[in-house]
Amino acid sequence: MIQLGYFYVAGCAFSFGLITTIAKLTYDEGASPQTVVFFRILAGSLMMGVWSVMSHRKNLKKIILKSPRFSNLPFAFLVFVIGFCIAGMSLGYLSSVKYIPVSLSVLLFFTFPFWVLILNYFIDGVVVSRLNFLSFVLAFFGLAICLGPSWEVLDWRGIALVLGGALCSAGMIIGASKATKLVSMTDLVFLSNTVGVIFVGLLLYLTDSFSLSHTIDGWAGISGICILFFI
Repeated sequence: MIQLGYFYVAGCAFSFGLITTIAKLTYDEGASPQTVVFFRILAGSLMMGVWSVMSHRKNLKKIILKSPRFSNLPFAFLVFVIGFCIAGMSLGYLSSVKYIPVSLSVLLFFTFPFWVLILNYFIDGVVVSRLNFLSFVLAFFGLAICLGPSWEVLDWRGIALVLGGALCSAGMIIGASKATKLVSMTDLVFLSNTVGVIFVGLLLYLTDSFSLSHTIDGWAGISGICILFFI
């Protein structure tokens, strides 16, 4: 029987692959990447917050009293790092398609498993087996063949953005694996997305890059991205 986790991974890969295509369309309709990311993370924070409250509604007070407080520095640090990584991942991945083709952006973003291996080695000293490493390499080359990315349009800004997003994605995964030992996944996603939306909101304010779409198609794209992010 296939474990439920594999379905989650497949759904995540599907949504991440589709998001960049929709994001490209929303940019053409006038929205800035930073604005799209802001709404994307905000939607995730609100939806997971509601989900968390609903799942704990019968004993919400008891859960709040027992849950880790932000005076718990290791937990607070993890939430801060994960929130920063969520913001960096989203900004890097979705902004990159302004400079490089979508297929190339998707391919480079999915280098994040290699970043996970590297970070795991430096943080926890975990050394991956040769067979597992070979499977990562083969999967990556298989993805490259399927996507057939265009290498004709190479802009260093897009490449730097998407690789930064991939690195942040790896940091988010490793941080979440540690934080879920202290708090439930729904609570963690709510807290980390709340931190992430604060980061992106500050970026919007400091760079004055808030720009909304003025068409129905643009707003439909933003809505689709928010839904896919929740998936």
